[in-house]
Amino acid sequence: MDCVKVFDGVEMVVKTCVKGDLFGELALMYNCPRGASVQCREESTLWELERGTFNNVVMEAVQRKRAQCMSALRRVPLFANMSQGELESIIDALKMERYPEGSLIIQQGDVGEHFFIVYEGQVLASKYSPDAEPMTMLHEAGDYFGELALLHGEPRAASVSAYTEACLLSMDRATFKRLMGMVLSHVHGVLTDRDALKDVSHLCLRARMLTGTACFIVCSRT
Repeated sequence: MDCVKVFDGVEMVVKTCVKGDLFGELALMYNCPRGASVQCREESTLWELERGTFNNVVMEAVQRKRAQCMSALRRVPLFANMSQGELESIIDALKMERYPEGSLIIQQGDVGEHFFIVYEGQVLASKYSPDAEPMTMLHEAGDYFGELALLHGEPRAASVSAYTEACLLSMDRATFKRLMGMVLSHVHGVLTDRDALKDVSHLCLRARMLTGTACFIVCSRT
C-alpha cells in the first residue's frame, strides 16, 4: 500500500506500507483531515480500529512513541533546520527495528539501502583496510549512520553490528532521498566535514539524544 501526498501539484509516495505497518492514526489523534491518500498496490487484508477503540486503547502509546521520535530527530544535526511538518513526514516514514546482541546490521562493501538512527542500545562500526589497522567506534543513542552511501551511491564504508541489544530507526533509500530532498542543501552542509570517513565519519560529529474515523494495520496480503 502506498501513502501518497501532493507536493506542488505533484503526487509523491511518502511511504509504502507492508505487513504490520499502521496508518490513519494522525487524523484520530489530532481530529484533523487525512494527511495522505492510501492506495492498494494489490489485494490486501486490513485490521480496522474505529475512533472510540483507538482513543481508549492505542492513542496514549502512539502519542508517546511519536513524541520520543520527535525528540530524537530534533537532536540530530541532519534534521536541525527541518520544520515540524517535515519532521512529522520523516517520523511517518521511519521503521523501528530491534537487533540482538552480535547481529550484523550492515556489511562493509555492500550497496547501501537504508539510513539508520540509534534509538536504544549500542552498535559497533568497524572499518577494515588491507594496508591499515581496523578502525572501530561505538555508536550510542543519538548517533546515525548510512546516509552517505545513500546520498552518493557508494558502497558501505564500514560494517556495523549490534554491540548490545539495539533498537534502530531506519528509512529506505527511496524514502530518504525523497524526503531529504526537501532540505538537501542543508544535508550536504552538515555532511561536509564527514566525507573523509564516509559512513563512519559521523562518529566524530556526534549528536546525542535521550535515546479520519479509523486507524488501520496491514496484516497480510491475500
